[in-house]
This record gives sequence, C-alpha cells and structure tokens, in this order.
Amino acid sequence: MFTYSLLAILPILGLASASVVPRAFTGTIHPASNSKLCIAASSATTGASVGFEACGSNPSLETFNVTSSSTWDRVEIALKSDLSLCLDGGNRAQSGGVLTLGTCGANSDGQLISKSTDGFLSFQNAYCFHKKSDSELDIQTCWTMDDPLKFTVS
Repeated sequence: MFTYSLLAILPILGLASASVVPRAFTGTIHPASNSKLCIAASSATTGASVGFEACGSNPSLETFNVTSSSTWDRVEIALKSDLSLCLDGGNRAQSGGVLTLGTCGANSDGQLISKSTDGFLSFQNAYCFHKKSDSELDIQTCWTMDDPLKFTVS
C-alpha cells in the first residue's frame, strides 16, 4: 500500500515518474556529412521506400518520433505523421538491403534500431543504415565505421 502511495506522489513532487514510458523526441535524421539531407519515406504507406531528400521538402514524410536526439537502444522509429508506420530493415537486415516503412511492431528484427554516440544507426545484428548516395539509403555492415554510416538527429 505504501509503495503505491509513494509512486502516486513522486510525479507531483517532480522527483520521478511513475511511468516507465520513454518520452518521444520528434525530429529529422540526417547523414552526419550533410545536414541538408533528411531520411524520408516516398509515401506514408506500408512498403514505401525510404531514402534521402532535401530537408523541408516534405516534412510529413521526413519527421520521425525517436527516443532522443542523442543515443538510444533497440527502439522503433515511427513516422510522426502516421505513428503506425516505422522504419523497417526487413526480416533480417543485411548488406545491400533497403529500408522501407512497415507496420510498427510487425517485425522486431528489422525495426528495433539503436543509435550509438558516434552516430551509427544499427540493427540487432551489427548492420547499419548507410548513405549510399545523396538520394539512396541502404544497409551495410557496421564494422567499416565509415562516415557514410554516421547520422545525426535534430
């Protein structure tokens, strides 16, 4: 009884949250080498391709909900304009694979993404988002640690 009372009063005092749900950060995802490019979906539909476009070209397709702008571990990245759609690397992310939008929660292997302090956006199996060109985003091994594998969130 005392524990439940304490949990109820902590948020009022501003000391802690009784909820464990992380607060969402809404932002755009850029290659670290070019903050004028944003990861964007071609449309807000399941299966839509994901690549790069000039930031601001279509905010509803380039703004995502993430845990924070710094680092996170194994979270879904949902399209802000349709929170049921998440970035998806396929059933098993692998070199040369592409990102699409998928129904959130339907593919834990391809939708749980981590962001390191160095800016790597990785799947659980050590494959990362990769800036293939100014318009193409694909998946490559994280082991090279090249600049095209580094991203920022703002």
